[in-house]
Amino acid sequence: MLAAKYNYNIEPLYDEMEKEKKERRKRRELKRLKSLKRQKMVFKLTCFSFATIATVMCFFILRGYSNISEMRMNITNLEKRRNELELTKNSIFSELEEAKGSIKISQEAMYKLSMDYPSKDQVVYLSIGKTDNKDSDLVGQKDGAKEK
Repeated sequence: MLAAKYNYNIEPLYDEMEKEKKERRKRRELKRLKSLKRQKMVFKLTCFSFATIATVMCFFILRGYSNISEMRMNITNLEKRRNELELTKNSIFSELEEAKGSIKISQEAMYKLSMDYPSKDQVVYLSIGKTDNKDSDLVGQKDGAKEK
């Protein structure tokens, strides 16, 4: 009878325990959701970072290729210029060789200036010899004769 007199009120304790369990579940669920959100954010940030880094690397690679192409174009232009200058040089040398050739000079002298080769009596040889005097001896030879 004593047990009958004692009122076991279990319901309020049970309700409190259920409320605490529900609050714990909600907190766990919130923590899990926050953790998932954080993981998604970190994943998105990581993907965005990799994409940005890849884009920057591609930019620098393309810039390097454009520099290489520009240098190749400059090299090609310089080689063309060098070839043109070599052709000009060769043409100038051929003109020079043609101009200084003895046959060309003699032909121009004969036709343009009406010059002929000298005869034996027109040739004069001079010899300069050293003497003790400060004067120098000039010796002219005509037809094998010595004159002083």
